[in-house]
Amino acid sequence: ASDSADAATSAITAAGGVVVSTATGFVVAEVPVSSLMSLGTHPSIAYIRLPQRFTTMGNVEVDRPASGLSTLSIPLETQSGTVTSEAVTYTNASAWHTAGYTGDGVKIGVIDYGFDDTGSYAADLGCLVEVKNANNTTYTTTGSDDGIPALETICDMAPDAEVYARHVADESQFYTAMDNLAALNVDI
Repeated sequence: ASDSADAATSAITAAGGVVVSTATGFVVAEVPVSSLMSLGTHPSIAYIRLPQRFTTMGNVEVDRPASGLSTLSIPLETQSGTVTSEAVTYTNASAWHTAGYTGDGVKIGVIDYGFDDTGSYAADLGCLVEVKNANNTTYTTTGSDDGIPALETICDMAPDAEVYARHVADESQFYTAMDNLAALNVDI
């Protein structure tokens, strides 16, 4: 919406559409195809397109370095129960933790498609304050736990930080999540 979200919302509703969500510069709506041409000429609407939807990538194959390239080689140890991510070893974060740099006083926001089953990982997610939808409502399951590894790594790297997780499914929700995390004075 170029002029205002309120004017665009009114035009969409008058055209028989239903507003799904709004964010700064965006209105996501379900609109009858027959109304698209008239909405496209409305002064409060800059353009119309399908929303970008976010989804899980699932298990992704990662290309390994070709032979002859330098690689970081750290022996893996068998672990059970709670596990510390490899990032702590790779970055020597333990030395920073020993020196007192643990993330204390830092608020971190994580935006992802899915945070299902965080309760099963509670021992690994000690820095997690909350998981909510983009608009700060109660998180509902999405069938994806793609965000869990990021949360685990952050809690390992900055165990005393406060982490706020937000689920998003499309770009308007992304901007809503950004605004809501900013309102919490999230640092990163």
